Amino acid sequence: MKPLITATKIIDIAQGSGLSLQRCDKDNANLYIWASQDDTALYIGKANSPKRIEDEERWSKEDYDNNVYSTIVTLLGVNKAKIIPLRYDPSTSDFSPIFDCIKREGWHGSYFERLTEFLETSIPTVEEVEKILIRIVLRCGCLIGNSQFASQWEGPLGRFSDTFAILAVDQAGILQSTDEITEDLPNEIPPKLVK
Repeated sequence: MKPLITATKIIDIAQGSGLSLQRCDKDNANLYIWASQDDTALYIGKANSPKRIEDEERWSKEDYDNNVYSTIVTLLGVNKAKIIPLRYDPSTSDFSPIFDCIKREGWHGSYFERLTEFLETSIPTVEEVEKILIRIVLRCGCLIGNSQFASQWEGPLGRFSDTFAILAVDQAGILQSTDEITEDLPNEIPPKLVK
């Protein structure tokens, strides 16, 4: 079993949910994904400034064999990671795919009511989209190198980012089939939380 997902697949799922998320140059990035040479997603982050990306790129080249650093340095170095800068544009996001999924799939309950109310009056921030991207990976049953926002337990249940990720993954058809992620994943995903 290889429970991993590509950066491209994460971006596709996010775009399919209505998030306006595009690859861009480092100077215009407000999010990023570190990926291995074969595009396996390793870590997702928020770029508060181009300096954040520059710092992490420098860290990825540190000598982790002969020095003690935080494990992000090892993760990036061992995997010869490359950074994929992303730009989230809240002004061009359209969440009709999320609303359509709720209706089509019969999702209901307080989690989905809160999410609907939020999206009808507000737009997710960059930080919320960072959380959504991390939760998308986890809701696909895959692993990611993040520790913040990556709880496997009940803490995230009902939170905007997790509920959004459930719907984004469902909209992509992944809750029904794992074939779209990688051939090495198990063929069954646990049943939906609420239907």
